[in-house]
Amino acid sequence: MGSAAAGNRRARTRQRLVPAGHRAAVPVAGLDLERGSPHRCRCPPRPTSPGQRELRRHRRSVAVAVRQPAEVVCHNDFAPYNMVFTDRRLAGVVDWDTASPGPRSWDLAYLAYRLVPLAHPDNGDAIDSGLGERARRLRLLCDAYGSEHEPARILQVAVHRLHDLAAFTKARADQGQENIRSHVGLYRRDARWITAHADQLGRDVA
Repeated sequence: MGSAAAGNRRARTRQRLVPAGHRAAVPVAGLDLERGSPHRCRCPPRPTSPGQRELRRHRRSVAVAVRQPAEVVCHNDFAPYNMVFTDRRLAGVVDWDTASPGPRSWDLAYLAYRLVPLAHPDNGDAIDSGLGERARRLRLLCDAYGSEHEPARILQVAVHRLHDLAAFTKARADQGQENIRSHVGLYRRDARWITAHADQLGRDVA
């Protein structure tokens, strides 16, 4: 896969796409949300076939509420599995079905959860790395974002984000999507793991 330096460059490329997307989304978020309107964000209807009409119904069923402060339009699922690469370089992000206005830290915390990763070692999606390496990657992500967000703050938001995701997933499972019910316990376990290791993960690293 190349040297550690090359890996760091790829990580920075991924991380910088978040602030770039957020900067582009600021005018959109500001149109309706500066007054704190409680509307929900949904994809525009384009039902040109039975399959697309079904997709539209699905998207409307998973509309995501606005979160305050509504600084930008958040992707809400910004993770490697929604990234598109060309010649090993990040070219774009797909799957905006659940995008909604919210705080910058909401997307950044979820990206940290997936990329650092901020997950229990038994989580099958997590890479095998120690706390020191994860602390370094978290600092790298926060620095690459280029804002006031510090690792300690992102860890707090990540815990909140995972508990919120667990509640969202449980509601979907209760509505009939039983295949995702096991994710509820996984998200809650990962949130507890972050809380238990917050001091080590949030420390300053060289």
